[in-house]
Amino acid sequence: MDLLVHELGQVCSHHLLEEKWLIAPSLRVGNQWTEALARQGQTVVNVRVKTLRRMTIELAESIRTTERIDILSDTYGPMIVDHIWRNLSVGRMGYFSNQESSAAFFSSAYRSLKDLRLAGLDSDDLFPNAFEVNVKCGDVQSLLWAFENFLQQSELSDYADVLKVTHKYIEEGFINFSPHLLILVPQSARLCVLERRLVEAIPDSNVIEMVVDQTAFQASPISQTGGTLSGLRGPKLVGSGQRQGEQANIFRAVGEINEVRQVLRICRSKRWSLDEVEVLYTDTECY
Repeated sequence: MDLLVHELGQVCSHHLLEEKWLIAPSLRVGNQWTEALARQGQTVVNVRVKTLRRMTIELAESIRTTERIDILSDTYGPMIVDHIWRNLSVGRMGYFSNQESSAAFFSSAYRSLKDLRLAGLDSDDLFPNAFEVNVKCGDVQSLLWAFENFLQQSELSDYADVLKVTHKYIEEGFINFSPHLLILVPQSARLCVLERRLVEAIPDSNVIEMVVDQTAFQASPISQTGGTLSGLRGPKLVGSGQRQGEQANIFRAVGEINEVRQVLRICRSKRWSLDEVEVLYTDTECY
């Protein structure tokens, strides 16, 4: 985060008055970056924090001036899969023939369909050899084909649709970017295929990729820290082997909720401001 804030400061210094769109995973995180820069005494002018999703919608709406674009909510996605499942002949299913209808299954199926569409794939792009179990391909194809048709017949758009439309507008020249606009994209941004295509379609002169702190982690071989921590059998403080005075505090908690609660308890007991705490996690959906 320190390197990213430094990069942001460099951009703000060299391009003080230009409009800058800072792409962040959420508005809260983006505002934390700008606030960290402001606390260092850096002037932050004309910086607009946006998610890539929000930017995509605004670009599409700049062309469709007479209508507001509503993207299918993730809340309704599993409901659509439920509707599709009930209309499909489950008896014709192979891999999912014994699958019981449940909210958990519909949510999981919707996430899979959404990921496929964000990867730029449709039902015709799926092949059996791409699946660990070949028979699963036909079932996923049926669900994806039915999902695509449902959206089309209902005149609904999901995020993948809006990404494709916006990309087309940019490619065909309907969306023009001001030479005084800079779009700041952190290199660590986890972009799906369609999001990456959209960013790549924007003129290079309008996009700045900001370096993040990944190099700091790459500089330290895993064997150094792994070897230091591998002998631990209980919660205690140990030297991390990275810098003088650094320590790693290992604790146990049962369940993800309790893990997060313990992190917050530690921050409170140490009187650490949450703006100065960076939490690393293994799974986005889980945490």
